[in-house]
Amino acid sequence: MTVKKLNRVVLIQYFLYEAIELDLSGHVAFLGQNGSGKTSILDAIQIAMLGAHGNYLAFNTQSVSTTGGGKRNPRSIRDYCLGVVDDTGGGGATDRKRDESITYITLVFEDDQTREPVTIGACIRAVATDSNHELLGLYVLNGISLSCSDHLEMSDEGEVPLLFNDFTTRARKRCDAAGRTPFFTNQPTKYIHEMIHALQPKAKSIDVREYLKVFNKSVLLRNIESVDSFVRDYVVEPQTIDRRRARQQIEMFKQLNQLLHQVEEQIAMLGVIDDAYAKVARYRSREASIQALAAEYDFKDSQDRANALKSAILQASHRRRSHKRDSINHLHKVKNTAKAWENAVKALHGAPGADAAEAYAQQLILNQNTFAMCLRRLDKDVSAVASVVNTIATSKLLPDQLRLATEIDRGLAHCATQLEQKLVSGLDETMAKALNFLLDQIMPWKVALKEASSAVETATANLRTITGQVNNADKDGAPISGAVAAVINYLQQHGIEAEPVCNLVQVSDVRWQPAIESFLSTNREALVVANGQEREAVRLIRSMPDRDNPYSAKVVQSNHLRCQVWDEMDDALVGNLLTGSHPVALAYLRALMGQLRCVETEEELERYSRALTVDGMLSSNFTTSRLRLVPIEKLQMGKRMTFAEKEALRHALLEQLEIESKAKERLAKIQDVLNRIRLLGDLQEKSSRITDEVQQALAEQTTILDVQTKIESIDTHEHDPLRQRVNELFSAMETARTEESNNRVRLSEAEADLRRLFPQLQFVRKERNEKEAAFTAARAIPGVDEDVISRVRSDIESSHPGGVHKDRMEGCKRRIEIADRDANEAFATALMQFQSYLDRHGVALGDELKDWRLALAWVRDEEKRLKETELVERKEEVRQARIAAEEAFRNDVAVRIRESIEQMHTTISDINKTLNACPPFSNGERYRFVVRSAEAHRAIHDYIINVGKGNEQDMFSLGETGHEVIMQLLDDTGQDGKTGFNPLDDYRTLFTFDLMIDREGKKSIPLSRRIGVGSNGEHRTPFYVIAGAAMAAAYRIDAGKHSTGAGLMLLDEAFHGMDQQNALSAARFLDTIGLQMIMAAPEADHSKLAPTLDTIFEITRFDMDVFVEQTKIKEPAKTLLMSDMPSEHPDLLTNMIASLEAGTA
Repeated sequence: MTVKKLNRVVLIQYFLYEAIELDLSGHVAFLGQNGSGKTSILDAIQIAMLGAHGNYLAFNTQSVSTTGGGKRNPRSIRDYCLGVVDDTGGGGATDRKRDESITYITLVFEDDQTREPVTIGACIRAVATDSNHELLGLYVLNGISLSCSDHLEMSDEGEVPLLFNDFTTRARKRCDAAGRTPFFTNQPTKYIHEMIHALQPKAKSIDVREYLKVFNKSVLLRNIESVDSFVRDYVVEPQTIDRRRARQQIEMFKQLNQLLHQVEEQIAMLGVIDDAYAKVARYRSREASIQALAAEYDFKDSQDRANALKSAILQASHRRRSHKRDSINHLHKVKNTAKAWENAVKALHGAPGADAAEAYAQQLILNQNTFAMCLRRLDKDVSAVASVVNTIATSKLLPDQLRLATEIDRGLAHCATQLEQKLVSGLDETMAKALNFLLDQIMPWKVALKEASSAVETATANLRTITGQVNNADKDGAPISGAVAAVINYLQQHGIEAEPVCNLVQVSDVRWQPAIESFLSTNREALVVANGQEREAVRLIRSMPDRDNPYSAKVVQSNHLRCQVWDEMDDALVGNLLTGSHPVALAYLRALMGQLRCVETEEELERYSRALTVDGMLSSNFTTSRLRLVPIEKLQMGKRMTFAEKEALRHALLEQLEIESKAKERLAKIQDVLNRIRLLGDLQEKSSRITDEVQQALAEQTTILDVQTKIESIDTHEHDPLRQRVNELFSAMETARTEESNNRVRLSEAEADLRRLFPQLQFVRKERNEKEAAFTAARAIPGVDEDVISRVRSDIESSHPGGVHKDRMEGCKRRIEIADRDANEAFATALMQFQSYLDRHGVALGDELKDWRLALAWVRDEEKRLKETELVERKEEVRQARIAAEEAFRNDVAVRIRESIEQMHTTISDINKTLNACPPFSNGERYRFVVRSAEAHRAIHDYIINVGKGNEQDMFSLGETGHEVIMQLLDDTGQDGKTGFNPLDDYRTLFTFDLMIDREGKKSIPLSRRIGVGSNGEHRTPFYVIAGAAMAAAYRIDAGKHSTGAGLMLLDEAFHGMDQQNALSAARFLDTIGLQMIMAAPEADHSKLAPTLDTIFEITRFDMDVFVEQTKIKEPAKTLLMSDMPSEHPDLLTNMIASLEAGTA
């Protein structure tokens, strides 16, 4: 039996109590309905016995409500001090007894023999506006017994709690009077040690840690459903294992192993990138092969055209030689016929009587010659004017003048016909009209000349622009604006090569490219020229006329960048997102950006004076604004034109060449018309002269008619044969002349054909040589596949059996575009993977990001390097780290856990000896613990048990997953975040525990089997027995021996679910081993608990008022209460059976 028992509880401003003093004796129970506040008194005793230490308090489950969301809403010390009540049961609206409190919880223990008291307690302050309480002080007063009045004082408002300073002053005075030293502190740990010292038995020392472990567990006995968890909480002590060194070694192993995995991941990722770039290579190989086939078709076509021209030249040369031979014959024939005609004429003139006729004939010849000369002059004038008018009419360059020009052209054509018929009447009027028309045309054609000159200038400028774009595209450059392209072409024509910076610099992170290019704007097209040529380039641009729009061109001055200093290591700078192999271009763009930083938030935009976000927000020049982002399709830096885009530019170049040619042709025609008009001289004077010529021709024509009339009047019949001979020879002479003239024309045509064909042949031969060189170069490109060429050639020629070159080239072009598109898509995919790899591993590259060949070579070299060097080194490091981790685990963890296991087995063995020494419990049962290794951790258990015995396994050889399991357990403090589920944190997890129930003459059964099939009393009684034994051990109470210390045990929902027989049996056991039971239970358990109690407090609550009624139970009452219990009086059952059998019942 214990000597020091709790006999008084004083509560000041606690829960719903303003001031209450409860005098206790023996075993006590607080009975009441749910919510009455019975368990709050047990919690008050906990607060005092544990020094209000939050780490040890375990307010009972009845002080915890459950919210509608299933969350726990625990009662706190603050709530008890303020008298918070939650009647909703859902953690919702609450009532509060007071807004501020000074709470005293005082317990008075008294020695049954010496009557010497010990007072312990706590003073706590709480206010409604603060979510936490304030511990004012803790006290242990030996030899002093305090009552309710010792905590109160009178004020205008009545009795109020003493201030803690006043309380300590009073307590010190009483202790001084009793010759004792009071103990005051606000540190729970010191208080608990002092309290234990005051309550512990004489000559025995209570283990504070063990006391703290078991004291508050008794209020949780109602919730225990598992033998395994019960043993962990009440029987077997945990053991802290220092895993730091082992964890460090394991961490080192993990880090090295992770590095090994990273290298393996790098190799795997490089393999994926290799495949991606190999796909690009296949498409580019197909593209190059088809381009080689197209070059072959071009070469063969130029060769065919050269052969055709050569054949045409041979034919023309043959015709020329033939016509030259004929020319000699025709000249001899003309000479011979002319001489014969002259002789015939002489013969005719020498005939008698032919003089008069001859005289008229001579005059007629003179007149005819004069008339012919007039006709020739008029024909020349008509031809000259008609040529100009016809040009105006047929050129249709001035539509407004077309109708009149056509009408005059027809009139002049009629004049030409008249002249052929030697008719000149009316010709002067037609010519006068034509000349007046030309006079009126001078001004409109001068206006047209000005417009045509302007059109030529525009076409030339546009041609220069497109030529510059084509030249830039041929350098594998980005699409650029027309004005800059024109300047590039202009500089190139003067021997200066210029290239925009967008060709030379790339953005390493594509997410930032729109924002960066929007910031740079037109500076993306600034021109970089060869060092030393900047001045000449500036001079040329300065001299360019306004019409060439030189204002968009910027020349980067490399001299200005010599002092530029850049921090490559500051990753926050936007300029470090730029990469490139050209130092001047890179330095220029970085200089423009300066200290511009990459930021994300509005706060950073405000903090930094120069900052840029990925979505285009810019802080600069003391303001923050939003940039209009460049569309994706208009980005320039790092962009390269596709084959289709290049072909489109070349097509545009051809079209612009045609436009310029037509503009120049129109200008030439207009200039030709004006020149012809100018060559006509003074048009009015010419009109007068033509009129005179017409009049002279008419006069000569009249004279010729007169002479012919006179000749006809002379009889010349006798001379007819001679005259006929003259006429025949004359006709023969004219025929010979005509044939000679025709032959001369044909000879000229042949010579003209040769003059025309020879330059063509030279051009085609030059083109053929160029095509041959292009074909040779195309075939020499790496990746050209003969099999692809053969398949595509077969496909194209089967689709176009006629062999038309244009169709074949279209077929090649279409397939090249498809291959180029596929290659670009594959390159985009590969580049994205490659860029991701580089970013992930902090590698900066330049040309490799633009050229897939360089990228593929880099990837393969890097993969080879990793496999042959770094992978081998990492594997060796991991092997060494594994050995070190194994040794650290063995020495620092496994050995310590094995020692704890051995101690656990000793503890279980001692408890089993104690249980074996106890008399049998109800139904003659005895209890003993059994321990088995957990199946889930058997491999680890066996390894730990065998450590140091010479036959332990390597922790890396515990099966397929043993190593990984130990590594995980060493790394984690708990499973699923719950400490205690890791066997290396809590070695008890390596085992399962059970309680065997032995009954004489019957098979032993585990308690775990009874739980779930037996009654509550059958499976809960052992828990109360073992908990009581653990509590007695903590208080250093020896069973069957007299104890001089305290033995307080709190039981919430005491003997819940147990029948009266089992409850009485468990209570007697707890009483026998010397424990004082303080219980809380529903009022319905009154009859079950009363036989084991000395004091009962019945608690009733109405709203915020609590009523307590005390009942003392004396020994006669206990005897009466147990008088009808068959377990206590077996004769009752025997007598009742006998009465029933006798029929007297």
